[in-house]
Amino acid sequence: MQTSPELLRLIHNIVRIGTVSEIDPGAPPPDYKPPRVRVATGDITTGWLHWRESRVGTTRTWNPPTPGEQVLVIAPGGILEGAIVMPGIYQKALPPPTPTHDLNVTMVELPDGATLVYDHERSHLEATLPGSATITAQGDIAVTTEAAMTLTAKGGLTIDGDTKIQGKLSIAGGAVTHNGTDIGDTHRHKGVMSGSSISKGPV
Repeated sequence: MQTSPELLRLIHNIVRIGTVSEIDPGAPPPDYKPPRVRVATGDITTGWLHWRESRVGTTRTWNPPTPGEQVLVIAPGGILEGAIVMPGIYQKALPPPTPTHDLNVTMVELPDGATLVYDHERSHLEATLPGSATITAQGDIAVTTEAAMTLTAKGGLTIDGDTKIQGKLSIAGGAVTHNGTDIGDTHRHKGVMSGSSISKGPV
């Protein structure tokens, strides 16, 4: 039995490998326009196709493919016009991020160099940001550790709000001031007299 060239073409088009050539991020409602990509595969470049996102229900994610990313093009019935793009396939030009190739590590690397790494063998989480970070909560925030906690702020630390400290407080180095007045270990009092007199405020 002979197979027609058209049937062979459709079969070959069901699953193809290609690289993303263009991305259209679309537009939000009310003038909704779906995000789409074009893929170079073989000697052709597809039309605008939808890509598969992780979640698109009441839980939604947004993690678009990038130019040069190797993907699968799945075309039901072999019709490329209705194909779906499925990222992604590692390649030499875009290998796994460093320090992966470790089966104990789950990692996300972003274009600006930010990384989120979790080592489930060591139970260790590490986030590295080249810029700033903001956390906003309408309710309480609690940070609890069974070990020590170190906070390093080379540019200074500002607390805006009433502050309560439970437990011992030890201050080493620097000066302690209140409204510009030194109240640390180097402060002095004026109006000091021997006996039961009360000294004046700090100098």
